[in-house]
Amino acid sequence: MTQPIRAAEVRSGATDRPEGTFRAYAIGVVLAALFAACNVYLGLKIGVIANLSIPATLLAFGALRSANLATRGAIRDLGILENNLVQAAASAGGSVASAGLISSVPAMIILTGTQFSWPTLTLWMAVISGLGVSIAMLVRRPLIESDGLVFAPGVACATTLQHLHARERGASGQSVLLVGAIVFATILTYFTAAPGGVPAAGPWHLPAPSLTFALAGGVIAASVGWKLAIEPLYFAIGGLVGLRVGLSMLIGAVIAHGAIAPWLVKQGITEQRLRGDWLSWPASTLIVVGSLFGLLSASAAIRRSFRQASTSTSNSSGETAFALGWVGAASLIAIAVQVFALGISPLLAVLATLLAVPLAMIAGRVAGETSLTPSGPVSKLSQIAIGLLPQAPTQASLLSANIAGGAAAQCADLLHDLKCGAILGANWRHQAISQFLGACAGAAAGSALLLFRFPNPAAELVPPNFQAAALVGVKRTAEFLMSGKAAIPDSAWPAVEIAAVATLVLLAAESLLPSRWRQFVPSTVSIGFAFILPPAATLAIACGAVLFGAVRVARPTSANALIIVCSGIVVGAVLFELGYDAVKVLWR
Repeated sequence: MTQPIRAAEVRSGATDRPEGTFRAYAIGVVLAALFAACNVYLGLKIGVIANLSIPATLLAFGALRSANLATRGAIRDLGILENNLVQAAASAGGSVASAGLISSVPAMIILTGTQFSWPTLTLWMAVISGLGVSIAMLVRRPLIESDGLVFAPGVACATTLQHLHARERGASGQSVLLVGAIVFATILTYFTAAPGGVPAAGPWHLPAPSLTFALAGGVIAASVGWKLAIEPLYFAIGGLVGLRVGLSMLIGAVIAHGAIAPWLVKQGITEQRLRGDWLSWPASTLIVVGSLFGLLSASAAIRRSFRQASTSTSNSSGETAFALGWVGAASLIAIAVQVFALGISPLLAVLATLLAVPLAMIAGRVAGETSLTPSGPVSKLSQIAIGLLPQAPTQASLLSANIAGGAAAQCADLLHDLKCGAILGANWRHQAISQFLGACAGAAAGSALLLFRFPNPAAELVPPNFQAAALVGVKRTAEFLMSGKAAIPDSAWPAVEIAAVATLVLLAAESLLPSRWRQFVPSTVSIGFAFILPPAATLAIACGAVLFGAVRVARPTSANALIIVCSGIVVGAVLFELGYDAVKVLWR
């Protein structure tokens, strides 16, 4: 990874400017709301979310730079430390989607009939996020200062910020590249038909050619969803997730939609329109088992996180006492909201909250050592732990997944930002404030999108429009906890058992192989996602992963530009679909 340039190379005066300015917080809050809506929509459409820290820095820098030029200096450029606060708030807003808005919350609405008001859901998301922020403050010193963990995304963001504010001409070029990608994606999405997404709006739409070759049993590929999708969003997602994930998804699509689905249709085991329900059971097995046992690969990091926790809490420094106070206050508020606003018993509310704290600390250390945030695995672990308790209602287990995943996501996200700030010489308290403000804005925007755009998620979060892959795993786990073996159709049991064994074999191979060979082991979670997504979408994601991967190999120096292009395409495509959706709703 490219290392940050020296502080001396940063443009003169950039680090001397005020940091916690009103405009830095305000711009960050606006971008946080925007990116929260983008990620919630993207998560419900596909099941993944995007890290938009770097686009946030470029958008903020480009906007203020343009204002500076337009006003001939009356509006000053954004300083590097101000820009750091902007990206902290924006990334916090984007991470709110991981707090259950794309998984456990809609699952709760569907399975238990829970009716959230917008103020209640916004408050709950903000409380969960506040707990994660307070935990990150507690572990900041041991993880970043004492252990010096990598937190690679934070280093990458610091590098981007330093290059932006050291070389104005190059910075302007990167901002133009991002805006160009957003405009390009908007225009191309207008003319393309999404495979199971927003239909083409343009008068000359580019259709997705169907694939007419025969699959298992003579079933025509097009009849089970195989098309060549011309949609920028999926190609860009492929570029962001990388070769391993993209090719793993392609393997999953070939298995699920090239072999199993045609066989199901041919044998008459399930109706063609219901094959997705059948496939969701082995898919959930791959996702849940892969997520939980995947944590074992980070067992050393987990042990170190518990040792670090005991060291941190025994430290009597003022910072630790301050952070402990915030953790305690956030925990009490989370318990109170569960009991008085959501109707959970006090005992289960306390257990879920107490479980979320160490799980978020684990997620923070794992993120620091591996650059991956295990918010999904820890949420499923918490869901199962609470769900297995006697007489525990489904709502309680889903809320436990909610609080654990959300606290873990915000904790890890702020730690990445604090690593970035440590490199830049930023004030960590200002960053924590910015993170919390961004999370609150994201909570409001993300909750509004979920509740007002999808008032009936059971009827609306279904293929072909929305695959909601992250929702499927949580929902199927909850159904299994509710009904046991009876929840799974008899015909799907062999597939579930095979999926479980295959997952354990792949995870064992990944843990036993030398590190240089592990990247060639398919990702079980990605294979599971491909069982849920339409094959046309998976094929496009895999093509994007191969295309952008080839460019990275041919031109290693283009890696940062590719991230900017892919992020811009995602933002442009999702914003277009959000706008298109809004127009449809207004014209009903």
